[in-house]
Amino acid sequence: MQGTSQICPHFSFGSGPQRTDVRLGWTSDDTRWAAAVYVNNLFDKQPPLLYENNTNNANTDAMNFDLIGRYYWARWTVAF
Repeated sequence: MQGTSQICPHFSFGSGPQRTDVRLGWTSDDTRWAAAVYVNNLFDKQPPLLYENNTNNANTDAMNFDLIGRYYWARWTVAF
């Protein structure tokens, strides 16, 4: 995410992505079976803190940053 916050326009997000997401997947040759493992926010990067001009009464901008931290999930797909 890049740009400025709509809640606090003087707060800049920077010029690069704020988190890294990874997907490792496999699909069978006949494409009937597929499996994938995902990691969101691989490096567990925390959102920046807001210190001033904070009108939403929180310590970070929850509208533009993921507050959960790192999490894992998987998907198994079968086509009939």
